[in-house]
Amino acid sequence: MADYMAANNTAMHSAARNMASLMGSQMPQVMGANGPAATVDVNRYRGMMGTIFSNLSSVKVPNAAMANLMTTMTAALSAMPAAGAGMPYRNMSTTYRGMMR
Repeated sequence: MADYMAANNTAMHSAARNMASLMGSQMPQVMGANGPAATVDVNRYRGMMGTIFSNLSSVKVPNAAMANLMTTMTAALSAMPAAGAGMPYRNMSTTYRGMMR
């Protein structure tokens, strides 16, 4: 829970950049729209996060395994049936914190 930027922890900084890159690459699979409202396909979001957390060793350093992970994740999320119109986007980390109380 420390500030990895202030501590100059390059390994954590690299992992954070890689996670952001993976998540950003999956935006077309996970995000949608219902009229003017942004929506999120909760099943695909959970699938994306589960894949990232299950493969953290590949996310820690940029390498061929991470490129393979991105390709695999794109294919897996594309194959998942869409969850209808989706749910209005909300901050999932805030929701998770609320569930843990």
